[in-house]
Amino acid sequence: MSSPPSFFPTSALDHAAAGLGAGVVAVLCMHPLDLLKVKFQVATTPPPGGVGRAILSSLRDIRAQEGWRGLYRGVGPNIAGNAASWGFYFLFYNMLKKRATGDEPGFVMSPGAYLLCSAQASAVTAVMTNPLWVVKVRMFTTRADAPTAYRGLWHGLASIYRADGVRGLWRGTSLALFGVSNGALQFVAYEKMKEWGFARKRRQFAREGREMTPADDKLSNTSYTIMSGAAKLAALTSTYPYQVVRSRIQNNATTHLYPTIPATIKRTWAAEGVKGFYRGLGTNLVRVLPGTCVTFVVYENLAWLLKTTAAQRAAREAIGLLRVLERQSPEVIHALHLMTIAFAFRCATSALRRPANVLTVTRRPGAITAVSVRHAGHRAPMPGTNHPRNEAIPHRAAHLVAEDGSLGPLTPLRTLLAAVDPATHFLELVGTNPAAPIVKLKSKKEHFLKQKEWNKRQKAVATSNVTKEVQMSWGVEAGDLAHKLRKVRKELEKGSRVELVFSPKVPQRPPTAAHMSERLKEATVHIAEFAKEWAPRKVEGAVAIMYLKALEDAKKPSNAA
Repeated sequence: MSSPPSFFPTSALDHAAAGLGAGVVAVLCMHPLDLLKVKFQVATTPPPGGVGRAILSSLRDIRAQEGWRGLYRGVGPNIAGNAASWGFYFLFYNMLKKRATGDEPGFVMSPGAYLLCSAQASAVTAVMTNPLWVVKVRMFTTRADAPTAYRGLWHGLASIYRADGVRGLWRGTSLALFGVSNGALQFVAYEKMKEWGFARKRRQFAREGREMTPADDKLSNTSYTIMSGAAKLAALTSTYPYQVVRSRIQNNATTHLYPTIPATIKRTWAAEGVKGFYRGLGTNLVRVLPGTCVTFVVYENLAWLLKTTAAQRAAREAIGLLRVLERQSPEVIHALHLMTIAFAFRCATSALRRPANVLTVTRRPGAITAVSVRHAGHRAPMPGTNHPRNEAIPHRAAHLVAEDGSLGPLTPLRTLLAAVDPATHFLELVGTNPAAPIVKLKSKKEHFLKQKEWNKRQKAVATSNVTKEVQMSWGVEAGDLAHKLRKVRKELEKGSRVELVFSPKVPQRPPTAAHMSERLKEATVHIAEFAKEWAPRKVEGAVAIMYLKALEDAKKPSNAA
């Protein structure tokens, strides 16, 4: 199955670009609060007053001492770190999700799979971007006129390398890896809420009798804001202490106080207690929640924009190519049709090179309706596998089929789903009457075994449709005929049908009718042990063709099975 068109060479790069753009926008909007968060984290005394008063007084102090530019001190490393982090994260995260799902549309990942993909992407991103965060923290915690102040990102990286070597650039990496849990928990919650949101939208469209188009493959900005904010709030409150420890270790001014992770934890606990590990949490919530919401809303909109733009571009290219081809001769259309359509719709060219593959184009003048690539021996899907399941069922209530076949009362779908163990069973819609929809509880293991058996039967059907040709010379000796027919037997055992072709060699004289009849009788006797003719043999001039199939072939499933 070909992947949907992407704006860049791969869909993962589309998500990376969307993440990079979202990171830049979020930094420009929320940088002053990010600056305050780091200052509060590295402070060893609590800020005066409440969170709101502390934020306002700190902003006034920075403006009075350093001017408006002071509020955006370190914006360069922050943009680089944030944009790189989100760009790399979404790149690796979507690559891992694609690998986990096998690029199968409609595949629903489990929370554990989301957790694993998110944790892996976060870990790789944390290691790659750690030097940027070290520079950011040190620029945030030093005045611009300080002798040791960094002039910018590259000056900071060079200064750290000269003073502390490579280890200084990756200071606090172990804590950053611990922080993988933050992003992992956040994305598990966010992805599951998105799945619920899209399932709800599909049910709404089904009730209204509308069909979802690519332009509808998007939730509202309000939904993205609520989902991302709720997911971040849950993840942040459970993993915030590590951020405090990391900031204190990376702060150049307090290296002598907090040289190692154990020493930092011990000193913070002794001096400040539990509150010390949550220092700056209020400011962080004020900064992170709006920042997270901005990031995800911008990311989702950019990703959707890139996807729809790519689809529109592919459609325009395909229509333009077809119009050009329609003005050419039939020979040109025959030679270029497959290549141009496959390119326009990003079909796999390697699949089209195989002669067994078929390209189907359904179109009307000036537009393309559908394009698909399938194998000539394409296996039909198992009956009933395209019914909606679980959250995709477009009804709020349904009747459940009991084990004895009776129907239960009309029950809210949410209640039915709550009683299902998603690891072993699923609900499937089997009755589509809107007034009385019917669902059935099915075992995943039984469904897998049925699907496996169905695929086996379909493979047998596809193989039985393959015909092999075996050439035989009229001059073959009678004693060698049985030996030569071994090749026919091997092909039949593989499940193929065989066309046994008798023809004269070029230097030989054409055989007489009597000689041809004798050889065909001998061949029929030998073949009767393992094959039979499924169509009348053809004899034209000096060429005879026998159409053979295995004796057990009649027992194989037909296409109608």
